[in-house]
Amino acid sequence: MGFHLVSNGLSASNFMKELVGGAKGTVEGYFNRALLSPHLICSLAIDEIDPLIQRRESGGGNKGSDETISKFLSMMGGNECVPNLLVLGSTNLFNKIDDAMVRRFSYNFYVGLPSKSERA
Repeated sequence: MGFHLVSNGLSASNFMKELVGGAKGTVEGYFNRALLSPHLICSLAIDEIDPLIQRRESGGGNKGSDETISKFLSMMGGNECVPNLLVLGSTNLFNKIDDAMVRRFSYNFYVGLPSKSERA
C-alpha cells in the first residue's frame, strides 16, 4: 500500500492569495483532490504552515485568515471532513499556530537543535 500525493511539497505561500477568500478556496481545492481518490491514503505536506493558520486574536482579526482557518478545521475533522487525507505541517514558530488547529493534528513532534558534536 502506498500514498497518493495530493500535490508536490507546498509552503504556506502557495496558499496565500491577494484576494480575500483566495486561500480558503485553495485549501478547499487541495482537500477535494483527496476526495477524488477515496480508497487511497492521500497526503498533503505544508512547510512553514504558521502564516496559513495563525493564532486568531480574541478581538477579531483578519477576515480572510479566519475563513481559511475555519475551512482547514472543517475539512480536517469537522462537517466537511476528508477522512483519507493525512496533513503534515512543519513550522519553526509553533506558538503562532491557532490552538484549535493544533488540536486537530493527531501528533506533534518537536525536533530540537543539534548539539555541537552532531553538527560536526
